[in-house]
Amino acid sequence: MELMQRVKIQMLGPHAFQELGANLMLETYRGLIVGDRDSIPSRLFLDKRLTLWFLQIVNFLIRRKRCFLEAPDWKTVPWTIKRKSLGSQLQDLFCDIPGLMEEVDQVMQRSALGHEIGPMKEDLFEKASILMQQSCELRWQWEAAHANACKEVPSAEYSSGSSGGQGPSPFSTVFHFQTMDRAIEIAFFNTIHLLLDTLLDPLGPGPRPSFSLPQPPTGPFMSPLLLPGQGNIEDHALEICRIVDFMSHSKHDSLGMFMLMFPLYVSRLCLVRRPDVCVWITKILNSLVREKGFNIGGHLSEQKRH
Repeated sequence: MELMQRVKIQMLGPHAFQELGANLMLETYRGLIVGDRDSIPSRLFLDKRLTLWFLQIVNFLIRRKRCFLEAPDWKTVPWTIKRKSLGSQLQDLFCDIPGLMEEVDQVMQRSALGHEIGPMKEDLFEKASILMQQSCELRWQWEAAHANACKEVPSAEYSSGSSGGQGPSPFSTVFHFQTMDRAIEIAFFNTIHLLLDTLLDPLGPGPRPSFSLPQPPTGPFMSPLLLPGQGNIEDHALEICRIVDFMSHSKHDSLGMFMLMFPLYVSRLCLVRRPDVCVWITKILNSLVREKGFNIGGHLSEQKRH
């Protein structure tokens, strides 16, 4: 059924999704096409399109296979009438990353056969740097629109069982957001940064994707969150972890933690020097299977870096 839907969408082409109703359908399908509907409880399936972001990420990023939705026409034509939201632009970036992962695997295959891979590595580095630049610029837009969306609070303000039933947070302070949407967006900005920063790791030592820092909005910036150009890979991973207490709070419990599973999985891969946090993340992923029926959490808890 999923294959039939995919073929039908491709046959219709991007021009068929310019009108509002059809565009909303495409927004939903951009998640469905890359997800596993059976992996989430039915009570979450229709709870916001952001749920479908998670489906998109898990399926194609874990498979490391590109999707036709990365094509420029599929990112522009359907929005010639309806203005694209910041969230949709963020989703665009995710649509590009699985294809880059597939290219990394192809380069590794060529390397194993003794072929020259220098030019291919340079091409991948440039593509990843362009995506990093786009993410940086989009993050500044987010900061301008939501400068007061987050504050830092003592972790003690949350109940001891708020971290997925695994006891208190390992952090003295955590993040509290005005809305769950803002928290999800920050989690995914950080996830994009981690994925791009580690994209070329399988190819051996070399430069990491970089970007030129654009002129930022006028400060001062009161948000406790990392701004573009700040922090290292561990900092971005830990920023995701410090969202857990907010997401696992009773008001945001099921949907919030469902959306945070893949960011936590990526964070764990980047926190090898923090085994205590890695153990904490694994317990959370496992508890989401046991307590909420999120079967994909168990799958992620067993995944290893490519």
